[in-house]
Amino acid sequence: MASPQKHLATGIIGSAAIYAFTRNIPLTAGFFMGSWAIDLDHVWIFWRETNFSRIFDVKGMINYHSKLRFEQLIKKPFLHLLHFHTIEFLLGVLLLAIYLPSISAPLQGLFIGMLLHIIIDDIGLLKVMSFHKRCHSIIEYNIRKYIFREKTYHDLYP
Repeated sequence: MASPQKHLATGIIGSAAIYAFTRNIPLTAGFFMGSWAIDLDHVWIFWRETNFSRIFDVKGMINYHSKLRFEQLIKKPFLHLLHFHTIEFLLGVLLLAIYLPSISAPLQGLFIGMLLHIIIDDIGLLKVMSFHKRCHSIIEYNIRKYIFREKTYHDLYP
């Protein structure tokens, strides 16, 4: 899990490289959007957790997730579901890129940007030995949610 600044920097550098090699503006724009816009699912969690009272508080949202990230890595057996970070969403974008040739380039860029973003997040989770806490699938999330309802944290992590 990298900071928003790292994802933005990666998006800018990656977009510049893609444009330099391809001169394809839709592909480049899609990549840039995918590299950071994937984190919009964090916005939903922030709004829900603050009862929609701080909708336009961008700094508050970043601080909330920075603090929450470390608390959850320590206290919780797994993290909340981030829908845009799941394999199902990623495959959906890829299928749209394949089956909608008229907008294939931006969707391909979106897919590549999202994939890079997830890889960067996963490297960050590996560094803090918490890769196992991220649900990479909606199916995985629902299975874990069911299991954790039945057992306590200490049953699973003795």
